Amino acid sequence: MGLDDLALDAGDLLGQAGGLGGDVDLHLQRQPHVAHHHHRRHRAGLGKGGLVGAQLHVRQLGQGLQQRCGLGHEAGLAAQRDENDPRSGLYVRFRDRLMFSIRNEIGDVVGFSGRQLREDKRSGKYVNSPETALFRKSNILFALDRAKKPILKEKCALVCEGQIDVIACHEAGIDHAIAGQGTAFTNQHARLLRRYTKAVVLCYDGDSAGFEATQKAFRELAIEGLSVRVVELPGGDDPDTFLKAHGAEAFREMLKDARDFFDFKLDRATRDGLLATANGRATVANECAALLAVMTDHVTRDSQINHVATRLQTGASGLREAVSKASKQTRPSATNRSQEAPVEVVVPTSLDGTVRYLCHLALVSPVAQNLLAEQFEVLHEAGEYIEGIPLLEVILGVRPDPSDPAAVNAFLGSLPEADRLALTRDPMFAETAPEDAVSAVETSLSQLSARTLMMRDSRIKAALAEPGLTPERMIELLQEAKEIGELIKGLRGRSVFNDELAPSTRRAPPPRNGGFPRERKP
Repeated sequence: MGLDDLALDAGDLLGQAGGLGGDVDLHLQRQPHVAHHHHRRHRAGLGKGGLVGAQLHVRQLGQGLQQRCGLGHEAGLAAQRDENDPRSGLYVRFRDRLMFSIRNEIGDVVGFSGRQLREDKRSGKYVNSPETALFRKSNILFALDRAKKPILKEKCALVCEGQIDVIACHEAGIDHAIAGQGTAFTNQHARLLRRYTKAVVLCYDGDSAGFEATQKAFRELAIEGLSVRVVELPGGDDPDTFLKAHGAEAFREMLKDARDFFDFKLDRATRDGLLATANGRATVANECAALLAVMTDHVTRDSQINHVATRLQTGASGLREAVSKASKQTRPSATNRSQEAPVEVVVPTSLDGTVRYLCHLALVSPVAQNLLAEQFEVLHEAGEYIEGIPLLEVILGVRPDPSDPAAVNAFLGSLPEADRLALTRDPMFAETAPEDAVSAVETSLSQLSARTLMMRDSRIKAALAEPGLTPERMIELLQEAKEIGELIKGLRGRSVFNDELAPSTRRAPPPRNGGFPRERKP
C-alpha cells in the first residue's frame, strides 16, 4: 500500500476520532469552530496520548497496528523509539495535540500537523509530519485546495500564521485564507501563490516573532513580484481570537484597512522610537534598502523608494544608491537559494474555453464522460485546429470515475504539472455538474464542430489564394470548400451526432472501436 493510500486512511481516522474528554474538551469549547469541523472539511482530530489509543483507532479501520505499521512510519503518525532496534516499539508523534490533515493543492492528504493542547516548552507549538515523497512543508500551503477559487475571486490571498487562524477565517466566510506550515514562508510558497494571484495580505501575530515572520515573508513574495500589504491586529490578538471577540465584519474592515508593507514597517519603527534620532533613521533606512532590493517589479520599487525616502526625511537619490548596493549584495544569496531548491516555473497547457468546459464535464459528470467518449471522430477532427483536445482525449482514455473524488484527484495527480495546472487553476474546476449534462455536452460539441468547420474553410480559402495552383488542385479545393460550406449552413438544423465532415476532408483516424477505450490497469 502506497503512502497516499495510508495518508487517506489516516485522514479518515482523524475524522472518526471522538470522545476527546478532560482538558481537551475544555480547550475545544473555547474554539467552537474547531469542534464544528471535527468531522467535517478540515478533519481536525485528537492525537491520543499513548500507543494503546493509537492502536485502538487503527483497529477501528479494520486492521491491526502491526499490519499497518506503514501508517505510523511513512505518514508520520508514529515512529520507532529506536530506529536501529525494530523491537523497541512505537511512540505516537502527535500525542495530546489537536491534529489537522494537510492536503496538497488538489486536495490529497499528504501529511499531518499537530498543535499543542497543553503548553510544553520542550516541544514546538506545532509539529508536522516528517518530510516524505508526498509532503514537503516548504511547498505546501494549508487550505490552498479550498482557497484557490476564493483567491481568484478576491484577487488576493490572506496568509495567516497557523491552521486554527485559517479555520476561524473560513468559518467566518473569509475563504481566501491560507497558512504555511509554521511561520516560515518559503520561495516555493510564493511561487505557488503566484499562480493564483498577484497580491497578498499578511496577517501574522502581533508579537516580535510575528513581525520578523512578516518581514521574511515579504522578501519571498517580493522576489516573485507579488504586492504585499499587512494587517496589524491589536496587541495579543491573532485572527482566531479577534474573530471571536469582534466578529467577521470587524475583521473584514481590518482587511480593507491593510497597509502597504513599508508603511507597516515604518509605523512600527515610529512607535518603537527608532525614527526619533538620526542614527535610528539610518538603521531603518538600511533595513528598508535591503528589503527594497529584493523587489523584482522595478516600477513599483522606484515608487516605494520615493515614498520611503519621504517618510524617513532623507533624499531619494541616497536611498536609491543604498538599494543598488544592497541589490548587488543580495543577488548571490538569491542565486544560491535557487540552486539549493530549484523550482521549475511551469506554464499551464493552453486550453480553448470550450475544450476546458468539456474537460470539466468529463471530470464531474459520468453521463457527460460517457457521451464524450463516443464522440471520437468529432474531437479527432477538431484536434488539428482547437487547443487542448489532446488533454481531453487523455481524460476520456483513462475515464476516472467522476462520482469518486479520490479517483479524480489520483488522475489529476498523475498528469504532467502543466496539464494539471490548466485544469485546476480555473474557478470552473470547483463547480459541480450542470443539471442537464447531456444538453451541455451537445451544445459544446456543436460549437466545437462549427468552429472546426470555419477554421477548415478559412484554410481552404487561403490555399485557393496561393499562386501556381494546378487545375486539378484548384478543383479539389473548390469541391472541399463547397462541401464544407453546405455543412456550415446546415449545422444549426442537425443534431451534433450527425455532423460529419465531408469524406474528402476527413483525416483517417487511428484504429479505435467504440470511441475512447479505457486504459488497462495493471
